[in-house]
Amino acid sequence: MADLPVPEGEKAQNRSEGYSGSSTTKVKISQETSETVSKKVTVNQKQSTSVLRIKSVPTNVIPFKEQKLMKHLFFILISLAISTAATAQSKSTEIFKVYGNCGMCKKTIESAAIGTKGVKSASWDMEKDMITVVYDQTKTNVDKIKSAIAESGYDTDTHRAPDKAYENLHGCCQYERPKPN
Repeated sequence: MADLPVPEGEKAQNRSEGYSGSSTTKVKISQETSETVSKKVTVNQKQSTSVLRIKSVPTNVIPFKEQKLMKHLFFILISLAISTAATAQSKSTEIFKVYGNCGMCKKTIESAAIGTKGVKSASWDMEKDMITVVYDQTKTNVDKIKSAIAESGYDTDTHRAPDKAYENLHGCCQYERPKPN
């Protein structure tokens, strides 16, 4: 607590109004910062001259609702960072051969791959007959992805599509099939 002498004008005003006890007023902290802060002021009338006793209220206090919001945001950011780190470690990318002919084949092949649980993305290159698949190793594997593509009617380098699925493909999608092993 700091003791500050009361300016003459305030002494007279307080005495003439019969002032005693405490009140809240705005007082300048320093001339350098000229920052105005709410202070609790009490007048000590036991001494011959009045003295202001100032109890400082911290100016950097964050209201409770904002503190709660900041805690929630911090928790969300930490959770997001942890889950991103965990996901990044289990991703895998595979490139393998899938036979097909046209844009309709591309759509069907990619849909079959993406329809497999754990596959993040799939992109089939029509000119090279190669598909690039990004998937989560904890949820699926390459064999399951190739099986799903084969079930849609398209042969892969290791999985042959069932004849019935191949025959159900549109005419433009019926590619020249490799000989079975």
